[in-house]
Amino acid sequence: MFDIKKIITKALLAVTFALGATAAWAGPTYHVAIDASKFAGEDGAMYFSFNSLQAATTAFAQVSNFSAGFEEEVLRGGSVYGNIPDTVTFDNSGVDNYLSQAVKLGGVLSFDIVFGGDFETFPGAMGALFGVALVDLSTNEYYGGGNLVEFLLQPPTTGGDPSTTTIDTPTRIVTVTTVPPTAVPEPSDLLLVMTGLGLLGLVRRRSGKAAH
Repeated sequence: MFDIKKIITKALLAVTFALGATAAWAGPTYHVAIDASKFAGEDGAMYFSFNSLQAATTAFAQVSNFSAGFEEEVLRGGSVYGNIPDTVTFDNSGVDNYLSQAVKLGGVLSFDIVFGGDFETFPGAMGALFGVALVDLSTNEYYGGGNLVEFLLQPPTTGGDPSTTTIDTPTRIVTVTTVPPTAVPEPSDLLLVMTGLGLLGLVRRRSGKAAH
């Protein structure tokens, strides 16, 4: 039997979950652009890593909006979820969390990163490090000798100092642009809200007719 009340309940629960998930990733978005033009014609992969000591507070990294230069996956390990070109989420629950993705070298490779987790609010002495490197697949050596960009996530201190995100770009081929967080829900969230409100209005109209 068609139970409109159950449908509304599920819709409102979905709205609550969606809006809560949006709030959990309410930090700034970092747009990373890597100029790989100097490596044109070489066989390379982009290596993402998200690591910390086991006693570190919980942290997550959500990577999305990959440019067209990303190709097939090479390997992954640890706590990594999702696939390029869709959203990929890393967490620091494992000792070694990484994703290697083949890339077409010769142009600009870009993506967005958002960080979230307990490290933003819970005091601690140990942080997490998110690094991005380019690897020569024929020699397994790093272009530039190591990470091209690093994000150090440091939790608040017990003395009251706030959490920090420190960005290090040891080479000149990386540009990081910070986009401030916004409170605007995603289109999918708005659709869920409209669906829930529409169903609620339908039930009220049906209830009013039944009363007459």
